[in-house]
Order: sequence, then C-alpha cells, then structure tokens
Amino acid sequence: MAFGYGIHFCLGAQPARTEAQIGLDGLLRRYPAFVGAYDSLEFKPTALLRGLKSLPLVVVRAPA
Repeated sequence: MAFGYGIHFCLGAQPARTEAQIGLDGLLRRYPAFVGAYDSLEFKPTALLRGLKSLPLVVVRAPA
C-alpha cells in the first residue's frame, strides 16, 4: 500500500503502520505457521496495481 509522497503524504500513514505492526505481531504469535492452500495464484486484472484476488492459507496454531 502507498501513502503518497511529499505534500500529498497521508497523515494517517504512521498510525496505520503501527496498527498493522501490532495486529500482525499478535496474529503471528498466536498462529506461528502459515501454509499455502492453493494450486495457482490469480491476480486482479488491472494495469495500475498488481494484487492477488485471494491468498488461501492454512494456519497452524501454537501449542498451548
């Protein structure tokens, strides 16, 4: 994701990055391993942004 540059830089960029870091840290602590559950990847048909339509994963829960 992009937050712009220079005068057009998003004011919410730093809170969004902090929120993502906290969320991903908690997710990876609870589910330390991810395994891809796909045969092939399908991308969105766009000329500007390249992105996946979906990314199916199987998560492995940490031992209690």
